[in-house]
Amino acid sequence: MRSCRNSAAACRARWLVNSRKARPRLAPMIFTASSVYQITMVGLTPLQLVLVGTTLEVTAFVFEIPTGVVADIYSRRLSVIIGTFLFGLGFLVEGLFPLFWVVLLSQVIWGLGWTFISGAHEAWITRLTDLAPATIISTHPITLPAPVGAAQVNGKRQNAGYVWELGRGAQTVHTKYYLPDEAGFWEASWYERGDGDFSLADTSKGRVGFLICTELWFNHHTRDYGKQGMQILACPRATPRGTAPKWVIGGQAAAVVSGAFCLSSNLGGTTPEGGDYAGVGWIIEPGEGKVLGLTSPEQPFLTLDIDLAEADRAKGTYPRYVLD
Repeated sequence: MRSCRNSAAACRARWLVNSRKARPRLAPMIFTASSVYQITMVGLTPLQLVLVGTTLEVTAFVFEIPTGVVADIYSRRLSVIIGTFLFGLGFLVEGLFPLFWVVLLSQVIWGLGWTFISGAHEAWITRLTDLAPATIISTHPITLPAPVGAAQVNGKRQNAGYVWELGRGAQTVHTKYYLPDEAGFWEASWYERGDGDFSLADTSKGRVGFLICTELWFNHHTRDYGKQGMQILACPRATPRGTAPKWVIGGQAAAVVSGAFCLSSNLGGTTPEGGDYAGVGWIIEPGEGKVLGLTSPEQPFLTLDIDLAEADRAKGTYPRYVLD
């Protein structure tokens, strides 16, 4: 994206949308299976289940900074590998011995694994300076104490949308509130619900709002965003290949309802556990919901110039001007 010399409302900005490579999504399934196992096989009481969860959260809190040193000093990739290995080890240990104290031990191992992975995410964010002066809009998992934003809950995992700009760093704008819970998408089991704050981020490139994946279908937030003067609606997704047409329609509706440009990236490709993701990122204009461009396997990157003044003008036209 180019820097704008005029006010954000009147500038033309270059936006790039990409289809991200799909990656394994085993952790949510592991935690769901573990919960069932703890109740049915180990026979944990409600109090013991609370202690199990507390052990996991305390471990993640205590070791967040020490394990982050691995990513900062040695290797981000190594940090992710260690974290993934610890996830698997914890699951194996818990399954071999259906005893309460073993379950507690497995939570310590899992907590360590989480901190290695989240530490790598934070370390990768520090490399965004390589892309300056671009403004970066993305999502990542967070726990406290993660060094981005104020919308973090002690010991809880959340899916956070953030904006990165040179000189300001990564600022958390929104934590995902609507979480699905089904095969391949056990988000409600893995993450805690966000704080329900749907506020805008004022950036050097315009006013940005987030609807992360499933949140796109909760259209009343789209209209509220439009009333706040949103110019860019960011919708990062992880949606299957067969559902691509309806997601594009959802993006078009969001652009029309809010009077803002709708930008979305999506996973592309397959994962070892059988996920098949569509790609199909988009840039959609705010007046009539016209699709300006889509990504594809042949064109995984989409770069377009957009005039943010179009979003401002759209606010005064149908159906945006109609009162509630």
